[in-house]
Amino acid sequence: MDNQSHPENQRSENSNTTLMEKRIHKTSSLESYGCLIAVLLAILIILATTGNLVVCRLVWVCRRMQIPSFYFVASMSFSDFLMGLLVMPISLGYHISYQTTGRWIFGHFTCNLWLFLNFIACAASIYNLCVVSGDRYLAVTSPLNYLSRMNDRRVQQIIGVSWFCALALASFVTYGTTVSTDNSVKCSIWGLRYEFSLVVFVAGYILPILFLVFVNGKVIFIARAHLNRIHAQEISLATMSAVTEDAPGQVPPRKTSQRSRLKREIKIFKTFLIITCTFLLSWTPFVVILMIDSILTVPTLVRHSSIILLYCNSALNPFIYGYFNAEFRKALTESFSCKCCT
Repeated sequence: MDNQSHPENQRSENSNTTLMEKRIHKTSSLESYGCLIAVLLAILIILATTGNLVVCRLVWVCRRMQIPSFYFVASMSFSDFLMGLLVMPISLGYHISYQTTGRWIFGHFTCNLWLFLNFIACAASIYNLCVVSGDRYLAVTSPLNYLSRMNDRRVQQIIGVSWFCALALASFVTYGTTVSTDNSVKCSIWGLRYEFSLVVFVAGYILPILFLVFVNGKVIFIARAHLNRIHAQEISLATMSAVTEDAPGQVPPRKTSQRSRLKREIKIFKTFLIITCTFLLSWTPFVVILMIDSILTVPTLVRHSSIILLYCNSALNPFIYGYFNAEFRKALTESFSCKCCT
């Protein structure tokens, strides 16, 4: 009898040991994941605040950057700066405190403020992105009337409207979190009621996407047509000059000016197109997961990853400006020697 029970006891002990090892391994994995998220958030805070502050400063002090398109960029950078200065530090504090206490410890008011800042920064980014694309559309389609239409007062009004729309959407979603979930233990956007998620999906994603696709598509088509027409006119004038032997091959300064101005607008447009694609890649997972989470429960790791993607976008934008836009790089270099200061 004792001989029979001994193997059973041994198997039971082995099973308990295996379970303990699995629990220890799982706990160790969670701790490693928590440390990784904390380090990543700290890096993103530094990049988002310093990078976007540099962009705002350049537009403020450099004459070459004081044009409507870069005013809109400064507005978008300010929203990303707010994300790095106010939203991410609270996220980092929440992440660290939750690892030890398992709850939100900063109070109900701070919870609502944090959720509100999250959404107003994201909404302001996408609405300012729409404004930038609309501005490029006007610059390419109506270059002669662009400066008269896009004066300083009009720029201020457009930026004000974009931030007002962001404010309205952020207020609506923050109210939605108070009626959808209990944020006394966990301060979270997840679990938002379906009607609130639907409004975010339509007003904060579908409508801006449709606008961006339409405007950017039109800009590409019209800019290509303009370049082809100018090129054909240059060839025609060069041929006529060669026949009459009057300044052979010389193109009138006005045509050369039009071509150079259009190329400059296209270069700026390409930079903003890259920024648009980057933002959509980071914004799409969050909005889709938020929509799904109002119906089904989404794994925590997937939720966290979508939020980290949003934070990465705020940190990456200044580096996209610097890498893809020569004018921005030149202004940045001149700013160190005060050559571009007003």
